[in-house]
Amino acid sequence: QRATLGAPVQATDRTVLLPAAYDDHGRVSPLPGHAGHSQRLLAEADALLVVPPTGVLLATGDVVEVIGLASRYDTAGC
Repeated sequence: QRATLGAPVQATDRTVLLPAAYDDHGRVSPLPGHAGHSQRLLAEADALLVVPPTGVLLATGDVVEVIGLASRYDTAGC
């Protein structure tokens, strides 16, 4: 899937998957936090933002790859 970035993200020298959420306008932004919060962040995430290994800043409005995750509402009652 592809989505528009709602907040800038700094890329590194390797591909990174960041827990992310969609805003009311359909843009995707990484969730605030760090590796120590990974379980909480994944539980809150709507998607994983795929940050390519470019080493450059991805700007707000850039189109990025995302991997959709099942919503906690989709799995309620399972």
